[in-house]
Amino acid sequence: VGVVAGSLVSEGKVGLDAKAGLLRDGVVSYEGTIVLLSILIDNVVFVNGGLECGIGLSDYKDIKEGDTIEILGVVEV
Repeated sequence: VGVVAGSLVSEGKVGLDAKAGLLRDGVVSYEGTIVLLSILIDNVVFVNGGLECGIGLSDYKDIKEGDTIEILGVVEV
């Protein structure tokens, strides 16, 4: 997978294969998909808000401390 970012899901839910954008200093520097989600050493399919996890992004290895990963989802109304 490459680089895995130690992350905290602040709200909502993160799912494997979800569309994501990485913000650095308020600017979107990456858009792609989540290819890895893990809790401790176990790979998982989703992570609920309030939990810490590892997130791997497809074809992106320049994750730095302070970056924000936003999950882009579609909500049917």
